[in-house]
Amino acid sequence: AGGLSAVSPNAIVLALVRLVAGVGIGATVPPLFSLVAELSPPSTRGLMVTIVASFWMIGSIYTAVMAIIVFQWNYGGWRTFALWCALPSATGAALVYYLVPESPRFSALHGEFEKAVKVTNMLGSYMGNDVHDDDALTLEEVQHCYKDSVIQDDDDDDEDEKSKMKKAKQSIQTLYTPKMRSTTLPLQAIWFSLSFGSYGLLIWINSIFVEVHLKDVYTNALLFAVANLPGNVVS
Repeated sequence: AGGLSAVSPNAIVLALVRLVAGVGIGATVPPLFSLVAELSPPSTRGLMVTIVASFWMIGSIYTAVMAIIVFQWNYGGWRTFALWCALPSATGAALVYYLVPESPRFSALHGEFEKAVKVTNMLGSYMGNDVHDDDALTLEEVQHCYKDSVIQDDDDDDEDEKSKMKKAKQSIQTLYTPKMRSTTLPLQAIWFSLSFGSYGLLIWINSIFVEVHLKDVYTNALLFAVANLPGNVVS
């Protein structure tokens, strides 16, 4: 979507492409943190999640630097800026595709038991565990644990769309049962407040800089991006 932004013929197409990019970001964040937590050693799991979260701020710094290079130093226009901003995402997607293994639990839930065993034992070795034949995870162990939990792929279209939507609705409703409501609602309120404050200020920050007559808008945007990093690391 970032690359398509650079070749958008008009504002409407650009807005639609950015909408797709936003949906992609929203769909990526939850599985990203879940996968990092699953693939990281327990002793450094918190650190790994923090590092991943910090790259959001690093991306903001990168974007601010590219804005200075492209707009302030006149090395291209907004299309060039869009391409440079899309480069990290494209690079990251390629690296994840080729280097990051699939979630062992996901593989097991979809009946790929051999793949789950292979990845789990590989991760055990990476985490410093001395995995020998005697204590390595076996295919039989995974099959025993997940034999009743395998998600069947519906290739025959036996389940219609209404049934699928009903199941999805029931899953969402589970979050608002009396038992879960006291956890779900506060978390949603906190996340809404954080997103509203962060994204709201981020969107309008350059306009604020102009209104208060700051001369170097792009450098101030860079300083604003850098200021986010220490707070994320400390928290």
